[in-house]
Amino acid sequence: MSQKELDTNVILSTYSLGKKKLFYPILTENTFDDSVPFNPDLGSGSMNTHRVSENISLLYINLKPEHDLLFEVVNQGGKLNFSFVLESADLPLFIDNINNLTIRGGENWLSGPTNYSAARLYGENPVTTFTVWVDPAMILDSLKNDNPDNIRLFEKIQDGDKGDSFVHTDLVDPEMRTIIIQILNCPYNHRLKNMFLEGKALELIALRLDQLFRNERARLSNKDLNPKDIDKMFYVRELLLKNISDPLSLSELAIKATTNTNKLKTMFKKVFGQSVFSFIREKRLEYARSLLLENDKNISEIAYVSGY
Repeated sequence: MSQKELDTNVILSTYSLGKKKLFYPILTENTFDDSVPFNPDLGSGSMNTHRVSENISLLYINLKPEHDLLFEVVNQGGKLNFSFVLESADLPLFIDNINNLTIRGGENWLSGPTNYSAARLYGENPVTTFTVWVDPAMILDSLKNDNPDNIRLFEKIQDGDKGDSFVHTDLVDPEMRTIIIQILNCPYNHRLKNMFLEGKALELIALRLDQLFRNERARLSNKDLNPKDIDKMFYVRELLLKNISDPLSLSELAIKATTNTNKLKTMFKKVFGQSVFSFIREKRLEYARSLLLENDKNISEIAYVSGY
């Protein structure tokens, strides 16, 4: 592997204490169909990588570690990181000088270019993640005629936040999960495959950036509200997304958010621009769609699982 390749591509290593590092470079353009098995000493599972273009690389990990592991990105190639945790218990992250961040299954994180990032995987706990690395210049060029506030926020992602690396966490919503399933089940080969994967990767990035921009707008446009009340509404949204097939009642949500039902309904609509029930209906439909793509259940079973 040449130094140029090391400088311009995402390089991964996985190791446990006392064992040799195992390097998995994302260099090959046509490996996404073939799973790369992990060393049996590390655990059971595999990884799929695909370098779609000079601007976009993909990584899918499905692993059950034998014991605690550290999964490192030792070279991110100046790219942005969009990671989606589909299954995992607590997953501590270490991103440059940020070492107090823990993420779980059903959550995602977005980070700017970093010098070092790693995740600790606990033994016997299955982990399934999907990651897109993308050149920030490609995204910034697409945003050049966008809302100035969105451009400023993206530049913060790219350049860091007050000297620290930018990291933002949120939830994997059903629509994001659907796109990931479509990527993993790409029906094409050769050039059509790359076109399909690039389009779906950009669609996933657009959803994640829209999630970030919407959250920021919700906070900026509601400066008249108590910041603690806004945080409560984001907590309510989190509770709804994590229990979308069997959502909590308004009274249960109000209790958990330490507010009352009338205030909850009013503030949720003010912060997110739709009622609680409209939000549930929209996300249930997205969840049902993802189940249709992911499972071999029939329509009746999927309707039952998704809460219909």
